Amino acid sequence: MLIYGEGGLPKRRDPRDTEPGAFRTGLARLAAATNAPVVPLGQCGARRLSSGSTAKQLAGFATAPLRRPALHVHLGTPIRLAGDISEATAAAHRAVTLAWHTAEQHLP
Repeated sequence: MLIYGEGGLPKRRDPRDTEPGAFRTGLARLAAATNAPVVPLGQCGARRLSSGSTAKQLAGFATAPLRRPALHVHLGTPIRLAGDISEATAAAHRAVTLAWHTAEQHLP
């Protein structure tokens, strides 16, 4: 299951990638309740594929095979979130941000 710790996808229209925003506590609460490991995932370059208005997004998908935008996804080391929910939320944010920075470094 993929969970965006921010509580959803960012509502931005520009093509610039930015590091993850502030996390909500749902991820930490779910991990604590299930004792499931969390695998941090960082992705960078998706906005090069498609961003902007609906028309720009459709055009981006249509022209992507010609433009061949670079995308990179990095899976970090699984972590267990335990203890205080706010500390666990901060630990998850740090792990995802580190994975995002790793993904960003692999883009041309």
